Amino acid sequence: MSINDQVKKIIKEYLSSIQPVAVMYGTVTNVNPLEVNVDQRLTFSADFLVVPEHIGSSLEIGSKLILLRAAGGEKYVLIGRLGE
Repeated sequence: MSINDQVKKIIKEYLSSIQPVAVMYGTVTNVNPLEVNVDQRLTFSADFLVVPEHIGSSLEIGSKLILLRAAGGEKYVLIGRLGE
């Protein structure tokens, strides 16, 4: 790893550590494999989502979700469903 790559990694880790968690709202656009659309412009696949078992079994296309963006924005934790 070059010095430049090491500096980029350190900066990325620092910026990730100071970013607060953000609440986001999304809609399930596909169930298998799971895909969630956020803000009508971003679609996250299952690779980016952390889904608790008790919620994952009840998802349907069109389900409205509450997500938390983890520090760094690389994972999104599904914390619940909105009433429909």
